[in-house]
Amino acid sequence: MSRSNKLALLGWLLLAGSVLLLATLPQHHPQLMFYPQNALQQPGWQWLSGHLLHLGNAHLAANLLAMCLLAGIAWRQQQLPQSLLALLVSMLGVDLGLVVQGTVAWYVGLSGALHGVFAWLMLAPESHATGRATLRPLLWLLGIVKIYIDLHTSQHWLDIPTVPQAHLYGFCSGSLLALGSYWRRHASNKPPAINSKPK
Repeated sequence: MSRSNKLALLGWLLLAGSVLLLATLPQHHPQLMFYPQNALQQPGWQWLSGHLLHLGNAHLAANLLAMCLLAGIAWRQQQLPQSLLALLVSMLGVDLGLVVQGTVAWYVGLSGALHGVFAWLMLAPESHATGRATLRPLLWLLGIVKIYIDLHTSQHWLDIPTVPQAHLYGFCSGSLLALGSYWRRHASNKPPAINSKPK
């Protein structure tokens, strides 16, 4: 295992450990939640800590299961280090989206950011060109369908209260990050311009 993969695995494990630890400290949750309407007045670390909190055991278990599945996919695609970057970008995207929206009083949970990691994994160009990889765009489209359902139904998945807009902002953040990777790869593969000016 490469050093970068070891560090990325450690990062995912620390994230899971932090989530589990904070689940045992509900008395501190009000100080750690993210408050979008007062985001510029609150400590900067609350932009991160809010994602590590959960509303109950079902909420916690669902997000931990999703985190393990996504980390496993990233491992299989040899994108574990990049997946951590996708997670952080998606967290920030969720926060900024909720701040701009301005209607959510407080937010907790990893689901928005995990939607971003999913979108990124389904679109990221670094994946191996296997038969399974061809299904990734279809799975990305199914993700859009899932978010559409989230936004247009009052029924929650597994009866867990969610902020569906957070899923949308995370999904868009991960998708844009993946498209940016395509753009960088395309730019780096451009042939040098030929100087046709006569000497």
